[in-house]
Order: sequence, then structure tokens, then C-alpha cells
Amino acid sequence: MEGHSGGIRSVAFSPDGTRIVSASYDKTLQLWDAVSGAHLNTLQGHSSGINSVAFSPDGTHIVSGSTDNTLRLWDAVSGAHLNTLKGHSDWIHSVAYSPDCTCIVSGSRDETLRLWDAVSGAHLNTLKGHSSYICTVAFSPDGTYIVSGSDDKTLRLWDAVSGAHINTLKGHSSVIHSVAFSPDGTHIVGAHLNTLKGHSGPILSVTFSPDSTCIVSGSYDKTLRLWDAVSGAHINTLKGHSYEISSVAFSPDGTRIPLGSRDKTLRLWNTVIGAHLNTLNEHSGWIRSIAFSSDGTRIVSGSDDKTLQLWDAVSGAHLNTLKGHSKLIHSVAFSPDGTYIMSGSNDNTHRLWDAVRGAQINTLEGYSDPAALAVFSDYIGTVSGSSGGDIKQWNAVGGTVHSYQLTTLVLVFILHPTDRKDNMHSYYLENGWIYRSTPQQQMCWIPVKSQGVLASSGNRVALGTQDGRVVILDFSV
Repeated sequence: MEGHSGGIRSVAFSPDGTRIVSASYDKTLQLWDAVSGAHLNTLQGHSSGINSVAFSPDGTHIVSGSTDNTLRLWDAVSGAHLNTLKGHSDWIHSVAYSPDCTCIVSGSRDETLRLWDAVSGAHLNTLKGHSSYICTVAFSPDGTYIVSGSDDKTLRLWDAVSGAHINTLKGHSSVIHSVAFSPDGTHIVGAHLNTLKGHSGPILSVTFSPDSTCIVSGSYDKTLRLWDAVSGAHINTLKGHSYEISSVAFSPDGTRIPLGSRDKTLRLWNTVIGAHLNTLNEHSGWIRSIAFSSDGTRIVSGSDDKTLQLWDAVSGAHLNTLKGHSKLIHSVAFSPDGTYIMSGSNDNTHRLWDAVRGAQINTLEGYSDPAALAVFSDYIGTVSGSSGGDIKQWNAVGGTVHSYQLTTLVLVFILHPTDRKDNMHSYYLENGWIYRSTPQQQMCWIPVKSQGVLASSGNRVALGTQDGRVVILDFSV
């Protein structure tokens, strides 16, 4: 979806998931059809860049907050400008609707929160207490509380009716860019949970087990480490590769892990006892990506040797070689039903394969950069991405559906074939920020030294860092 002439600062889905609104430094909001990607409307009125946008919970209105120090209310269907809310003396960084659609809260660089009547636009209250600019605001699910996060490194809890300050939550060592309530309203989350230490080199791959109880990390130090995803305790270290481990994957039942390495081999391990089961030799180059079929019977691997290899996941027998790419392969994925395989390559294409016969079905072209991401979804066919930031949705056997552009897609999110749309959140890292993809939301900034590979399970994210740590974050919403 292309249309903005400046950087996009905020994106939100409508509550029914049919529309997307994007806010940009080009001073406009753009409305899009979330299924077809068609441009629906351009909302103009702000005199400076827009930092934040939100749909009302009933989907009828949109509120935007800008560096022109104002909020604007819009009709979400017609795009008509309804009202301009003035009162802040500096940039507005964050806006949010109350669950009952009656109230709007805004957080500003002027160190205040302001409450507004969502219908009339009348100013209701000013909440003061932060000692630096406010980055993020949110209502509790029942609308009785507001939480704010600030550059002063604190969270503050407020009574949404009276505006009274209830509590100050301290512990962060840097600016707080994102906050959220748990669904029952009893917890405020988005905080760093744990750091898992043990690797002696950068982490190149990380993933969660299917039941989310375990995390595995593969490192430049030639080892794989298993961790308890709840306590952070180190469970086991698997050794055997002669070069760094660049790709890991769990079998659907969580009992086996194949490891791909620059030593050109896959090694299969039993995760329960930590035993080495098999070494698979067929690639003549660095193995970059591995995936299991959803029934756990087959493994596909992609390599610098420009081929995909299919393996029997139980015996380790080689089943087929899939040739067609003209450069190294970055990413592979099975379709949820196991009938297709998708691969992404440095030749700037994705290729679709018959997973049984190994025959190539289609070549998906349109990228100007290496095709670094291949993911299947039950709902949208396939999702693919390039190192230049293009995200494309494709029909599973046909042409492109629509495209997105990210300024820099550093990491990719993981979609497990068994996940359902209504209970899944996926996360990705872009320009140092972790974003949730559905609904689109900027979650938190990651320091440069902690940026690396990413995996997500539900609302938990595991980051494998360049200094050999695994950092666990919880974004329960």
C-alpha cells in the first residue's frame, strides 16, 4: 500500500479488521481496505506531522495526534473532519479511546495527559505528574484507569474519571515507549521479563517450542541452548557443529530440533533427553533456513548452494532436491496443510513448490532486494518480504494481492501453522522498534546492542542479541 510521501508514524486496524488507517509525517491520514489493499480516502487537516492515530472501539470515528499540538476527530466512513481539539502546548505523541467511546486521552511532549469528550471535543481534565514528555497512553479494559509511559522512565496510573494520580511505577532504566493492560485489567505489561545468558557469541537464530514452554537459541559459538521460557533456567547445551548455527526449528510436537549450520549439515536432536539423532548431509553450502511440515513427517532446508532439500523427519532420509533459484536461499516455509513449500532467495524472487513432487509451481517476482522472508497463513495465502522492506501478500498459486513498504525490515515474525487469527499476535523489529502486526501497534524501542534475531509466541517475544543473550519480553494485551 503506497500513498504517503513521508515517514509513517502510526498504523491502526478498525475494530472489525476491514480497514487500516495510517498516519504520516506528510501531514495526512490514509484509509485503506485491509483485504484488497485499495486506497479508500485521504484525511487532510493537520499542519504538521502526525504521530498517533486510533479508531474508536465502535469503528465510527478516528482520532489523530500531531506535532502541530492538536488532536483531530474524523468520521471513519466519510473521512470528514469533525473537530479540532486544542490545549496541548507541544507535540502529541499518543492518543487512545476509552472502551465505551465517550472519552479520549492524549499524551504530549508538554509532560501532560489531557482528557477529552469524544463527542463534543470538550476538554475534561489535565493530568500532571510526569517530569518529561509522555510517549504512550492506554485505557484499562473497563475504562476506569489510564496508564502513561514517559521519557522520565516511569509509568503512572491514573483514575480515568477524576484524573487523580494513583501510583507511580518505577524500575525502567530508559524511556518507556509502549504500555498495555492485560485483558482482565489486573496487570500493566510491556516490560522486560528476563535475560538468558550463556552463549559466548552472537545469537543467529531463536524460536519458541510449539507449547511456548521452551526457547532454543543457536549461536556463533557453535552451540544450541535450550531454556525454560517461564523461569529462564538453562536446560541443556547441544554441541556438535563445527561452525555457527544459523537456523533452528521445532517439530510440531516439540520433541525434535533440526539445526542448520555453516558447516553444510543439518543435525537432528531429541529435545527431551538432548540426544543427537542424525546428521543430514546433502547441501554443499551454508544452511540458512529450516522448516517442519505441520504433521512433523518432513523437513525442508534452504541453503547457499541455491537448493532446497526435502528430508524424512523420522529416518533422516533424503527425499528430494528442489532447484530453480539462482542465488542463496534465505527462507523456507511449508503451507499449513503440507502441500506447498515457499522459498525466498537473494535472486529477489519467491518460489512456490509442490511439497510432494518437488515441482516448481510459480515464481513470485516484484522485489528490488533479496527476498528474505517466506511465511504461510491460513487466511491470506502467503506472506513474503524483502531485505529492502517490501511486504507482499500473495494468493497461494497466483499473483500478488497487495504490497506494503517498511523502511527497514530487520527481523521477521513467525506464524505457526496451527495459530488462529483470533488468538495470535505476531511481532517484528523495524528500525529498532518492536511492532505488533495485528492489530498494528508500536510496542517498544530495543537498544542497538540488543537488536538481533526475533521469535514470538503469543504475546511473548524472544530476542537473540549480538552479545550472546536471549532477552524475553511480554506484551500481553
